[in-house]
Amino acid sequence: MYRQYLRIRHLALGASTLAAAVASQRAEAAAQGCVPQSPGSSTYICTSPAGTVTTTQSINASGNSPPLVITTDPGFSIKTTSGDAIDINATGSFADDATSSIIGARSGVVFGGTLGTSAMGVTASGTITGLNGYGISLTGGIGGPIAQKLTITTGADVALNGQAATQRANQVSDDYYANQAVNPTTNAISFLNPAAFSRPAAGTLGTMQRNLVRGPDSKNLDLALTRAFKFASSRYIEVRVEAFNAFNWFEWGNPNTAINAATFGQITSTSVTVPPRVMQLALKYVF
Repeated sequence: MYRQYLRIRHLALGASTLAAAVASQRAEAAAQGCVPQSPGSSTYICTSPAGTVTTTQSINASGNSPPLVITTDPGFSIKTTSGDAIDINATGSFADDATSSIIGARSGVVFGGTLGTSAMGVTASGTITGLNGYGISLTGGIGGPIAQKLTITTGADVALNGQAATQRANQVSDDYYANQAVNPTTNAISFLNPAAFSRPAAGTLGTMQRNLVRGPDSKNLDLALTRAFKFASSRYIEVRVEAFNAFNWFEWGNPNTAINAATFGQITSTSVTVPPRVMQLALKYVF
């Protein structure tokens, strides 16, 4: 009886170990491809622990999502028999490991229709090839209209707590915005209505909420085009042209938000986040 009990217990342990191994293999297979690092994460990792991935990997994120960080594990391998290898519709960055192999039946990595404040940044180190198209195809990022949230401050240590930079003004009305007229003397734009805010009494904190006022809207379009010219089995020249603020849109900066300033509520500069158009050209020889 004792021996039979040991034999049954041994079989039970063996079945448990086998089930755990099967579950591990299933989890490993499910993790293949380009998946979030954890549920809801903006970090994507492309892996192929069970062998070469053979289906197109699609990564999509709405314009309100945080920028994605997409990377490949060392040795990541994908080769499709139709379509592209990786399709990305998001903003953020993509970087492949030098030992990765990304081969699409049409194109390797495709970026298109991205929505957000900037385009997808790309760092290509491994093999990215399109058998009937391009290794890396057109990228584009269009952002806007997007307005920065502003906090109206006192500009001085009114509360006497030594933290002048964080002290907020009083809210007098919700008519925050002025008529956007241009001052002929200073060429500044009257964006905020000074009568909607006031200085708190000494030793008190203001009633204004943080980030209650919106700055001027801004928009931006970044474009990048990459073309690979293959002339040997493992050698090719890659040409990349990039245009930041491609249409050279003019954008105003934010107004002065300190109520004790002479230029409070006025816009006196252009945007620092959307500079004038910048273009650059890169050439890479891969062998």
